[in-house]
Amino acid sequence: MRSRATRRDFLRVMGAAAGVAVGTTLTGILGGRLAVSVGLGVPADAADRIAPAQIKVYSVEKGTYIMTQTVVKTKEEWKKVLTPEQYHILREKGTERAFTGKYDKHHEHGVGEHPHPARQQLLFAAYRGALRPVRRTPRPRVRRRAEADREAALHELGGSPVRGHREIIRSFGRGFMKSILLGMLTLPLTLMTADTVKAATLEKATFAGGCFWCMEHPFDALPGVASVTAGYTGGQKKNPTYQEVSAGGTGHAEAVQIVFDPAKINYRKLLDVFWRNIDPTTVDRQFCDVGNQYRSAIFYHTEEQRREAMQSKEALEKAKPFKEPVVTGIVPAGDFYPAEEYHQHYYKKNPIRYKYYRSGCGRDRRLKELWGNAAGG
Repeated sequence: MRSRATRRDFLRVMGAAAGVAVGTTLTGILGGRLAVSVGLGVPADAADRIAPAQIKVYSVEKGTYIMTQTVVKTKEEWKKVLTPEQYHILREKGTERAFTGKYDKHHEHGVGEHPHPARQQLLFAAYRGALRPVRRTPRPRVRRRAEADREAALHELGGSPVRGHREIIRSFGRGFMKSILLGMLTLPLTLMTADTVKAATLEKATFAGGCFWCMEHPFDALPGVASVTAGYTGGQKKNPTYQEVSAGGTGHAEAVQIVFDPAKINYRKLLDVFWRNIDPTTVDRQFCDVGNQYRSAIFYHTEEQRREAMQSKEALEKAKPFKEPVVTGIVPAGDFYPAEEYHQHYYKKNPIRYKYYRSGCGRDRRLKELWGNAAGG
């Protein structure tokens, strides 16, 4: 019995000694983070008494690995250089309360740097463009807050440039780079401004050439045309329906309104396409469709469009390949009312019916007679 007790005492002593040795070794390697958790009797501030050591870290500023010395302080020394909140978070793995950071609602414009609060070393500079703050592993299915620990100092000083890690910036421990937040806030405004400028450069052109089903396709195919909408214009009634316009009496004509980029296609080109897709010699009629609602007309939106439309009509009258006079009207544009949705791009939605109507109405045959090989379609 005595020998067994002696053997147990011997093993207990050896185990404790080995545990202390392992704990001390891990403390030296990991900066003391495991000392308390394994309960080997190592004081909680043992890491604060470890001698400084040379370590290899990645420098964001230099873009390469450099040798630097670890910063070693006692608990009391850390408390002197850190605020209570910073000490709680950096040294005790605490969590900053939401919306309490110094720069939580800081929106002023400026350019700054992110120095570590105690180490006098630069973590991030605005002119560098790359953040290397506290790291955490790739996001798991259940998200966990990434808290600052003692190894975080190495990551903050550069760390290993491992890809795939998410990074977190906490306002408690560093000066905030104001320009980042400002850029995030102004990005939507910048995009809105760009869209507004683009919209301001687009122009409208409105033409009536009989059935609007047949007038969409010629303009849809043109580069620089943003949209083509079938609708009603030139009349007195507001928001007319297809049945009302077709019955006559509203004063409206079936028309198409084109939104185009003048930098890619000019108004003269649109006029040329318009002429070659209509019969400009008939009054209140286009092919088989008869009535004021099927008249041909150019609705100008600007004085420049009026001038170009007049010049285009005069040139056509001089060089026309047919004998009849050109009777197409040139009038100022008024309210344009988009037609019902089933009329929009009818040639795409109902290609068979569209071809049957176009052929039965004799449109292509008459265009060929008027314009020859230059006829539209």
